[in-house]
Amino acid sequence: MIPCARLACFAPSVLRPLASSPCFPAAAQAHHLLRPAAPRASTSRRSAARMSSKASNDQPLLFIYGSLLVTEVMSALIERVPICQPGEVQGYNRYQLTERPYPGLFKGGPAEVTNEAIQGLLVCGLSADEMAILDYFEGDEYVTGMVQVKVCRTAHSVSEQGYLPQTVDAVKESEVEAVAYLFNEKLQHRLFGKWRPEDFLRMDIVPSYAANAKSYGEEARKLLKEGAFKPRGLGESLI
Repeated sequence: MIPCARLACFAPSVLRPLASSPCFPAAAQAHHLLRPAAPRASTSRRSAARMSSKASNDQPLLFIYGSLLVTEVMSALIERVPICQPGEVQGYNRYQLTERPYPGLFKGGPAEVTNEAIQGLLVCGLSADEMAILDYFEGDEYVTGMVQVKVCRTAHSVSEQGYLPQTVDAVKESEVEAVAYLFNEKLQHRLFGKWRPEDFLRMDIVPSYAANAKSYGEEARKLLKEGAFKPRGLGESLI
């Protein structure tokens, strides 16, 4: 079983439910409990992450809605900043997860959360290897599925810095199908409350989280080169 990448940010002995307040204070205050991670990339390295020049039709679009929305996290994994089109999905909720700082996209779930449009980004031009790296990072808490995404022609308003750059004309259609990492229904007992990107960006664990993501990207590339890791198919987890 491939371990959940983001879980490696936290020592098991100190995992605790996150508070239900929007800023996740429990996780923010426990940043010193993070496991040692790979050294944080230098500013020059991060700023040199290249922008994709165009969208590719080789791979399906990927709809992202959680920690992958953070430039520092995505670029740590795939070593570049991809072109991203703002979009939104209906019929799902974006939940906080107990003992985790990142969210799960799930249809249904706790009654206290009502369905609303979930804003995220359509990632264009990912290669097969890049998709495999993201598969490895997402781990066994998620399954891949297809979601219907409404394409937005204005950038999402995010109050905190660090959100991926948005390109409003990268996808020409008004609505598209895209792959998404949906939260595993076997774990739905861990869902509660709403999750917002601003709250994650406000947390001071983001640099360590991104450094951890970088180490998983490096490990995934090594496994792919050795033929030791096979990306999942639609509807599959890595269990």
